[in-house]
Amino acid sequence: MGHKKDTTREKPNLMSGFGILEIVVAITVIGTALFAIMTVARTSLELNRRVLLSTKGGFLLEESSEGIRMIRDSNWSDVSGLTVDTPYHLVFENNKWMATTTETMIDDIFSRTVTASSVYRDDNYRISDSGTLDPDTRKFTVNVSWWNGVATTTRTMVFYLANIFN
Repeated sequence: MGHKKDTTREKPNLMSGFGILEIVVAITVIGTALFAIMTVARTSLELNRRVLLSTKGGFLLEESSEGIRMIRDSNWSDVSGLTVDTPYHLVFENNKWMATTTETMIDDIFSRTVTASSVYRDDNYRISDSGTLDPDTRKFTVNVSWWNGVATTTRTMVFYLANIFN
C-alpha cells in the first residue's frame, strides 16, 4: 500500500474581507440616512419659521384694521385729521391706539405702515377715482413687511372706514 497523497488543499478564505465590506456599506447607508434626516429637519424648521412669520404678519394686518377702527370709534377727527398719502405707524399707548409718523418695529422683525387716502364719489354716490370728495369716508392701506431670510415679504390690506357716528 502506498502512501495516500493528501489532495485536500486549503481553500483561500473568501469571507475574510466580507466583514469589513459589510461595515463600510452599513456606515455609508447610515450616514446617508442621517444626512437625509437632518436635511429634512432643517428644511422643516425653515418652513415652520416662514409660516410663523406669515401668520404673525396676517395678525398684524388684522390688528391694524382694528386699531384704526378703534381710533375712529373714539374720535372721527383723529382719522380725518391724518395727512393723506402719509405713512403712519400704529402704537398702543395708555390703553389706546394712536397713529404716529415715528417709525416703529414690531418684535424687531415687522414694519407696519398705515396710509390714509381721500375717497371720492360719483354722481350716483359710488366710490370712484374722481368726483366729489367724501369727507366722511377714508380709504386705508396697511402694509406689513418683514425679512423672510431670502427677501422682504410684504402683505397688504385695503379697507374703507366711514364716520358712522355722526
